[in-house]
Amino acid sequence: MIVLRSGLNEEGTKEFYLVGLDSYEDFPQVVDQFTFLGTDIIEQVDGIYSRIALAVITGKRFKIIYHEDVGMYAYATGSAVEETTTWLAQTLETVVENLNKSGSQE
Repeated sequence: MIVLRSGLNEEGTKEFYLVGLDSYEDFPQVVDQFTFLGTDIIEQVDGIYSRIALAVITGKRFKIIYHEDVGMYAYATGSAVEETTTWLAQTLETVVENLNKSGSQE
């Protein structure tokens, strides 16, 4: 079961944590959910211990990150951070719901 949590990082930026997605291999299924919802992935970097996707949809920019020490999380970037953060929270609720549904059918 995946659970959505939020918190503030050191810079005061609100981050959303997808608790229960703790594997490097979980990253593509999260990115795929956003792509399915119409998000464009404009850059993706796969490292040894982390994976990062920079995404955009209708002017809203955000990052989806997997890091082995933190797990899976996302946060808004760019100029419309407040608006994007609100949108991201709502969209992540849908993503978590979809992932939990697909996981219960396996």
